[in-house]
Amino acid sequence: MTLGSIQLPVMAKEITKIIDFAVVDHPAIYNVIMGTPWLNAMQAVPSTFHLSLKFPTPSGVAAIWGCQKQSRLCFLAEHKLRQICSCKRQAHEDRPIFGQKNPGKKQIKNVYQHKRIGRRSSTQV
Repeated sequence: MTLGSIQLPVMAKEITKIIDFAVVDHPAIYNVIMGTPWLNAMQAVPSTFHLSLKFPTPSGVAAIWGCQKQSRLCFLAEHKLRQICSCKRQAHEDRPIFGQKNPGKKQIKNVYQHKRIGRRSSTQV
């Protein structure tokens, strides 16, 4: 859910564009996520495999390169952040609700239940 939007100038190498950003209230390790509006405005070509971004400039094609080590550190930090948030949420959900019958017992619904549809005999290949 967004709280609103804001327009900010974004400079990449020698190109500056005014880009709309959505403001969200959600814990994240990133300051900003550059999405398709920015990529389209920059006429950029991203490569997640190479951690690079290329875009045209008046003096030729410019490239911005990422770092695999930093990318992994960001991923691990985000994973830890999500674990902390889910632990806080779980602690809140474990509290008994006022007026609830049998607050110690919970009904668990198995949402990952597996069912077999067909069956093969040992003679079939």
